[in-house]
Amino acid sequence: TRSEFTDRVSAATTWIGGAGGFRIPVAVWLGGVIFRDAGARDIGRDAVEACLFSAVVTKVTKNVVGRWRPFETDGETQFTPFSSHDSYPSGHSTQAFAIASVVAMRSNGWALPTLAYTAATIVAMDRVNDRVHFASDVAAGAIIGTVTGRFLVARHRREEAGRKPRVDIELIPIRSGLAARIRY
Repeated sequence: TRSEFTDRVSAATTWIGGAGGFRIPVAVWLGGVIFRDAGARDIGRDAVEACLFSAVVTKVTKNVVGRWRPFETDGETQFTPFSSHDSYPSGHSTQAFAIASVVAMRSNGWALPTLAYTAATIVAMDRVNDRVHFASDVAAGAIIGTVTGRFLVARHRREEAGRKPRVDIELIPIRSGLAARIRY
């Protein structure tokens, strides 16, 4: 149920899933490089990669699905594939869970992962509270972000252990956008 309290929470935390939240892993990555902290460097690098890769998956899915936002349809579910309607999946949730999953996999103990997933969950709830996403939009974003983050950390760990990754995915800039190369 939307209230003054949930609106205040949303106003304070939604940025974590947006462009402002992307600055966190970039800062952690740069801090790790500057201060020669391999743990911070790896968390930051993996989180940046997870954010970028999951953003591509989310953007493509949004364009194909064409789901209208709740405020556009008074809460009714409506789809117009290949349109400008872009509710499904939630990009904010995708990014927040991509970061949280990397932090959780790269951290020891339970405290930091719990904080990371709690923050991501609050961002997802903010999007529903603000009527810009349905619950299924944020759930899909959470799944995309979590799977991407966990996949990339596992891939980097295999590389660090001297083993070849099972699946190698590269995003390659081309003249009219991006191409993906998948090797397995």
